Amino acid sequence: MQYARSSATAIDSQKTQTAQANIFQGKIKQLAIPLPGLEEQNVIVAMVDDLLGATEEIETTLDAQL
Repeated sequence: MQYARSSATAIDSQKTQTAQANIFQGKIKQLAIPLPGLEEQNVIVAMVDDLLGATEEIETTLDAQL
């Protein structure tokens, strides 16, 4: 989550504010967006896989009850 927060902060610092905040494509392309290391990415994928599996089990249970 720290990666998402630091990216959001970096993007917020580049926007211009008038009636509506704007950020231009050129500024976005120049941003260095930090990504978690491969080990952490693998942990995230495993967590998402577990959650998707749980979701499928819940859907199967609900479908059987209908």
